[in-house]
Amino acid sequence: MIILAIDTCETYCSAALIKDGRYLADYSENIGRGHAETLLPTIEKLLRQACLTWHDIEKIAVITGPGTFTGLRIGLSTARGLAISLKTPCVGVSALECLANQSMNNDAIHACIKGRGNTSYHQKFHRSSKTGKLEACSTAASLTHDDILNILTEGCNGHIIGSGAEIFNTSSLSNHNTFTSVPCNMLTLGAIALTLDPILNPADPHYLRAPDAAKAKPIFPFANQ
Repeated sequence: MIILAIDTCETYCSAALIKDGRYLADYSENIGRGHAETLLPTIEKLLRQACLTWHDIEKIAVITGPGTFTGLRIGLSTARGLAISLKTPCVGVSALECLANQSMNNDAIHACIKGRGNTSYHQKFHRSSKTGKLEACSTAASLTHDDILNILTEGCNGHIIGSGAEIFNTSSLSNHNTFTSVPCNMLTLGAIALTLDPILNPADPHYLRAPDAAKAKPIFPFANQ
């Protein structure tokens, strides 16, 4: 199965064409902004590199967040638009779940993504020693850095992975934890998405916090009609 994997939830713009657990063509760059101008031309370029057409795509996998509001909307709208036009199934995968799957740690795995101000997105996972499967130990949430720090200090021998890892890489935690500041890996995303049901795993955004923009208030009062 040929899978198109997409991630624009943070400053990275990533896309890849994957088949049988290997890249046919891939792109990932920390562009900061400009995902809207970059994503579709990049996918077209990847198709040419792999000598494929749009209709060769058999499934689309997209990161659903959490992350930046604008970036998420670009990736999700692109994935959903392509799925409709190509009549191709599309599945959504949490960025925190994808990051946790990139860790081979057998103890606690803390997926952590930078948020705004003094907050970050966090979710704790554990890999079963019997089955090797990843299990969520907490609900994904937007938390203050102090709250996340308290969670990290509760245990030991953990792995903090994601863009938020560098925030907590301090001397008090480094003795018992490892830190990996990386974006979502497209091969991992493709592997997770391979067996997912589009109905049970829709490409819907997981913002985990309220938007920064507030609804505008009228300057002048309006008479009741």
